[in-house]
Amino acid sequence: MFIDTIEEPQEGQEPITLNKEILPNNVIILEGGSDKFLKNRIKEMSEEKLNGTHYNEESMNRRLLSYHTKNESEKGDLSLNDFFEQNGVESSILNCTNSEGELINKMKIFFERNGKLNNYMTQDFKDIEIESKMLQGDIDKINERNIEIAKAYIIL
Repeated sequence: MFIDTIEEPQEGQEPITLNKEILPNNVIILEGGSDKFLKNRIKEMSEEKLNGTHYNEESMNRRLLSYHTKNESEKGDLSLNDFFEQNGVESSILNCTNSEGELINKMKIFFERNGKLNNYMTQDFKDIEIESKMLQGDIDKINERNIEIAKAYIIL
């Protein structure tokens, strides 16, 4: 049973409709961590793990505020889990205070039970494939150029 709209339209506005083609088959929802726990967990990570991320304390505070505003409605709006449940999406709610290894094991079990992931990092794989083809083309050009140089030395 799918809902037709995801929010009530304001006067004079068209309703926003749910695009069911991009709706996932299943989701994992992490719950249980207080803001303090989440901040401490990030601070305990090595700099190596944080390199290349967008983490800084100001951004973390902004994202947490945004999360609370959108997911802890005082008006009785749907929670994320309610939304997925009403739209037939199976969810697994995991406690994020568990160890990383335990979370990964529970996620693996969920994925094995529910089948292959769809629409997960597909653009990343496409980008890697394109980059790989470009690099192979560059390698081929370098090899051709090296062969031409070697032939020129042989002739001399």
